[in-house]
Parts: sequence; C-alpha cells; structure tokens
Amino acid sequence: MSTLYVDNLQPNLGSGVHIPNHVVQTVYNYGTGGDVATTSTTAVSTGLSVTITPKYANSVLKVSLMGGRNYNNSSGVQMDIYLYRDGVNNAAHTRWTSVYNNAASSIHYGAWSCVEFVSANSTSATTFEVYFRTSSGTSYFNQTGGTTDVQPVLYVEEIAQ
Repeated sequence: MSTLYVDNLQPNLGSGVHIPNHVVQTVYNYGTGGDVATTSTTAVSTGLSVTITPKYANSVLKVSLMGGRNYNNSSGVQMDIYLYRDGVNNAAHTRWTSVYNNAASSIHYGAWSCVEFVSANSTSATTFEVYFRTSSGTSYFNQTGGTTDVQPVLYVEEIAQ
C-alpha cells in the first residue's frame, strides 16, 4: 500500500473541465414576443438567433428550439421552420419542422420543439438562427394575442466528447 502526502494542490487553470458527454456550456435566447409574419415562399429570418463560442473544436452542439402559437391564415397552408448556421441552411436536415393547416377553419396554431446535433468543428463563434417560410398566404412565427402566448426559445448546449 502507498501513501501520498501533499502540502498544497493547485488547479490547472488553463485546462477547464472536459468530461466526455457532459455539458460544457449553455447559451440561449428568447423570441421577441411579437408577431413575425411572412408571405414569402423562400425562407426568411424570424429574428431569433443565438451565438456560441465552443470551448473545444471536437464538441457536439445540441441546438434546440421550442415554441408555439404559430399561425397559418388559411386551410392548406404549410409553414416550414429551418435552422441556419452562420447564415447558411446547412443543418443535417433541410427543414426542421412544418406546421400544416388542414382544418376547415381558417386558423391553425401549432406547438413544436426541434433538436439538432451538429459538430462544433472549431472554437470560433458560431451563430444559429431560425428561419421560416410559408407555402402560400401568410404564416406567423410566434403569433401573439390572447392569454396563451408562448415565447419561443433557441438554445445551444456544448457537449464535450
């Protein structure tokens, strides 16, 4: 049996904690709390974005979006929500989610959540932004009014590898 005697322990301040599969940091941002409308069939920004500067280039970034009360103004309208990274739609999937109105009425509200795992690939600042488009008519991201408004939240967790 060995005995270890230590007079003083000093942390290695430059290394930080890097435990595989643990969250290193989390950043988030809430939507503006107001209507963001589009009649565009090409994706446009919702104004909801978050920037993270990964601590490790080999980390995985878990990008999550939660929200609700999205609105299509007529039957047969589909609203698509996209994740852009540094201004480019280069997520693993072309589209994150869709809210489709097939109801007989002219209004449809949809609640949703989306998750994407992407490689950090660097320790440079990276911005994720939510875009959306409509198939026709007008669609609203984070439509307001009434007492059940839900602010969307976009958050990114850096997960050590």
